[in-house]
Parts: sequence; C-alpha cells; structure tokens
Amino acid sequence: RRAVRAFAEHGRHRTQGATGILILVAPFEHEVVVLADRGVNRRLDPDKSWEEVVELVLSGIRVGDGASGIVAGVERCGEILSHPLPPQDEPRDEIPRSLVIEE
Repeated sequence: RRAVRAFAEHGRHRTQGATGILILVAPFEHEVVVLADRGVNRRLDPDKSWEEVVELVLSGIRVGDGASGIVAGVERCGEILSHPLPPQDEPRDEIPRSLVIEE
C-alpha cells in the first residue's frame, strides 16, 4: 500500500504516456517493490517480471552496497522496457529522476 501511495504522492503517474516507474526500498521491512504505471503495464511482455529488478536491488543491499543495487535495478528496468517502449528521438523528462528519502 505504501508503494502505491508513494507512486501518486511523488507524481510518478504524471507522464504523457503513463510510463512512470517507482522502485520502493523499505529497509526496515526488508522489502523492495517495483510499480509501473498503466502505460508500461499495457506494453510489457506478460512473461517479464519485476522480480529480477527486485533481486538486483536486494543483492546490492545484501553486500552492503545498496546504491549499486539500485543502479543495477534501474538499468535493468531500462533494458526490460527498451523494446516495448523504445527511447524517443528527443527524450524529455516529464518527472524528476530523483531519489526520494522518506522517514
């Protein structure tokens, strides 16, 4: 529920093609959640899973390098989406590419 709320609160749903993605890392709960907006979910191969992204993030955390795990997870998201949602000729940032830390 927190991931769904964070997706809306941080405006990840405010893209023209509904292509926002959120990776939520909840260290105290030992949980990583990947949420994609409806535009991604409509185009994504049903056999693709965000579990690989989750595992990359968790792997980094397990070895004490959460940052590299998050970077690997974000890169994998880009790879997964490169075919169903190829980059545009003139890419534009509709939402901030940022790390949000909540307490």
